Amino acid sequence: MEKLKRKLMTFMRGRYGADQLYNALIISGMVLYFLGAMTDLGVLVIVAQLLIFWALFRVYSKQIYKRAEENRKFLKWWQPNQKKLKLFFRRFKEIKVARFRKCPNCKTTLRLPVKRGKKTVKCPTCHQKFESRIIL
Repeated sequence: MEKLKRKLMTFMRGRYGADQLYNALIISGMVLYFLGAMTDLGVLVIVAQLLIFWALFRVYSKQIYKRAEENRKFLKWWQPNQKKLKLFFRRFKEIKVARFRKCPNCKTTLRLPVKRGKKTVKCPTCHQKFESRIIL
């Protein structure tokens, strides 16, 4: 077992390895592959296989600077979207206990308890008071 581990380490020396873009490509590929298999859409399966192939190509590539640049561009695009996606899932998870509103002054997202009707809310960041209305 130790010999196999050493051979693998020798093979991977000088190669780029896994990063955030690799993780995104693998997860996207698996989701598309699953959806393609469930809906009998061969196009989705082919796209999934291409994504997985590209991810594996990036891992074993020796052009480290190009792969790092690709990952940097991906992260530049992903960071703002990741925050929105996390907030979306959090809103969905807490739909029975909380509502989310933005402060009109500083645009901070506030988490308010579900109590129907109008209420005055004070922003903890800028200390501005504003009216919030919760219907459902």
